[in-house]
Amino acid sequence: MSPTAHKDIAGLKNLASAENVKITSSGSYKNNQSENKLTDGNPKSAWSTQEMGEKWVQFEWDEDITIGCIQFLNGWQDKHNNWHGLMSNYQLQYFKNGKWIDITELDVTQSYNFAEEFHTYGLLWNEKEIIFYFDGKEIRREVNSFCYSETPIWLSLAIIPWSGPVTDAIDGTSMKVDYVKYYQQK
Repeated sequence: MSPTAHKDIAGLKNLASAENVKITSSGSYKNNQSENKLTDGNPKSAWSTQEMGEKWVQFEWDEDITIGCIQFLNGWQDKHNNWHGLMSNYQLQYFKNGKWIDITELDVTQSYNFAEEFHTYGLLWNEKEIIFYFDGKEIRREVNSFCYSETPIWLSLAIIPWSGPVTDAIDGTSMKVDYVKYYQQK
């Protein structure tokens, strides 16, 4: 999330902002947004695509290149560092020998049916940040901008700021909890 991430490691180059890259997309939300906002290295920059239909962004270079890492931010942060507009499905691919090859993909509706089995959720909360874990893997970090004293433990997969507004869609839903553990660091 560093605005200087592409400069923080010696030799790391932002190939997506190179002069020889061509960026095309399925369209911009308001047709006045430039695809260059996708590549400026600033995680606070915003670019959004059209509301309806399949969405895509394509990068083309005039020569073969080797990519060492990809920074892909999903959604956008408001001034309080809460996340909004998170995509529930996407694919990252590269084109080689006439074929698109998957790098990674996510489709929450296919990948995660939380009703099929129990999962372990974790939360590390300190004065600087809140770190979320899912089945032992870190999945999210947030600046601690609101939790500075003791608070009750709430168990929910929906009632958090970046999930969006709470609506009547959650009426009649529930979750089963096998156990809860908590501890204080010494």
